[in-house]
Amino acid sequence: AHRRTDGAARPGSREPSPPMANPVSRFFRMKDDVPLWESVLLGAVPIAAVLGLWMFATTADIPENRLVSVTILPSPGEVAASIPALWKRDLGMSILYSLGRVAAGFLIGAAIAVPIGIGMGAFARVKAMFMPVAVICGYTPIAALVPLTMIIGIDERQKILFLAIATFVYLLPLAFKAVA
Repeated sequence: AHRRTDGAARPGSREPSPPMANPVSRFFRMKDDVPLWESVLLGAVPIAAVLGLWMFATTADIPENRLVSVTILPSPGEVAASIPALWKRDLGMSILYSLGRVAAGFLIGAAIAVPIGIGMGAFARVKAMFMPVAVICGYTPIAALVPLTMIIGIDERQKILFLAIATFVYLLPLAFKAVA
């Protein structure tokens, strides 16, 4: 058996690579397996950085010394303190309505995108028929579709239609590639 001397495991081997002396080169090692504990820790870094930046920008001894005004961005503590008052004003029902909208939009979009994507992946003529739609939708910013959805009004149906279109645009190429 040939043993590599560069510190990397053999291709296809599950044996772990020995630790490298330089942590930077270890961090940027290509196609390396990352242990679960390290993956969790690395995933927490950007979240902690955003929270730290938020706290830095919105916390000061007096409001005038804040980098960002309280009317623009409240501090994490101010947001946490406002949750009980928001809960008394039907925050729970608002969350349920939003989840219902998201679920309805997702189900409608998926019900259309998945069969078309499977058809595109399985049948050349279906692919030829829907590929222009997939290409156009793939390069259209989702926010640009808001005016299109206003044709049916600005009520709940408009919100659900927007979410359905966004889901369709996202899932169509995934379903196509999964079958192709």
